[in-house]
Amino acid sequence: MIGGWGERTLLRLVARYADALNIGVPDPGESRHKLDVLRSHCEAVGRPYEDIEKTALIEVDLRAGHQTVADVIAAIEQQGDEGMEHVIVNMPDAETIRPLEVFGREIVPAVAERSAPA
Repeated sequence: MIGGWGERTLLRLVARYADALNIGVPDPGESRHKLDVLRSHCEAVGRPYEDIEKTALIEVDLRAGHQTVADVIAAIEQQGDEGMEHVIVNMPDAETIRPLEVFGREIVPAVAERSAPA
C-alpha cells in the first residue's frame, strides 16, 4: 500500500508498483479526482486499474459537538460513491471505548446495509 496525495509521482508509483492506494483525509470530490488520475497512470503503464485496492483514511470524531453518526455514515458513503473500496478511520478519542461502541452498533450496520449485494 502506498498512501498520499501526489498526482504526478505518487499515483504514478501506485500504478506501477502498488497493490493498494490510500488517500488521506480527502475533501469531497477529491477521491474521485485522484482515482481518475490513477486510472490514467494505469493506462499509461499498461496495468489494470482494477488490480489496485482503493482506500481512504477519514477522520471520525464522535465527541459531543463534532460529528454525528449521520455525518460519519454520509462521509463513508461518499467515499464509496467516489470509488473507494475500503475506508480506514482515525478516531481521536477511541481510548474512551464509547466511540468504538457507537461505530460498531450504529455506523457499521448502516453502511453494511447500503453496500450489501442485492
